Amino acid sequence: MATQPPQDPGSPSQPGSGFNPEDFRVPANDTNGHSEREWFRVQPGHDRQIDTIVGGRTFPYRSKGDLIRHAVVKHLAWLETLAPIPSVTRQVDAIIEIVREEEFNSDFKDVFERLSERVGGYMAQGQVSQARSLVSRVRDQIDRMPPGLWRDQYLSEINSRWGSLFEMNTGVANLIGGDHA
Repeated sequence: MATQPPQDPGSPSQPGSGFNPEDFRVPANDTNGHSEREWFRVQPGHDRQIDTIVGGRTFPYRSKGDLIRHAVVKHLAWLETLAPIPSVTRQVDAIIEIVREEEFNSDFKDVFERLSERVGGYMAQGQVSQARSLVSRVRDQIDRMPPGLWRDQYLSEINSRWGSLFEMNTGVANLIGGDHA
């Protein structure tokens, strides 16, 4: 009988449990920007399943590489439970945490740089309602993020940069603020 990989309490394969999308993100590079390219072949059915999972957006994979890196991390951890093997997993886990945090911070900056450009463009053209609509749609997406530090930082940044857009419009002042925080 084959040994099954241990299940995390927050694993999506456990019925009825949620999962943290941040846990699915495994950076391709280490803290020095180094990575190794791996080449391998898979059966067409496995490739279609990977495409289905990535395309289905149920899990937060942006590419096949994201799913495969996550699968490698999980499988290596499982193999370590089967037999004592030399391992650098803890070192790699520490590097993953650092790089993951750097990626989240980079994503954060990128989102607000792009949003600032678009909102600024609309405001320069006098299209306040379009600027307000864009910020509101982005806010709705942020509201769907899992609770935690990054969601709080995104909400705080939206409030500090564009809260006044909604205060200008009577009756919508609470769209950004206490209702969603």
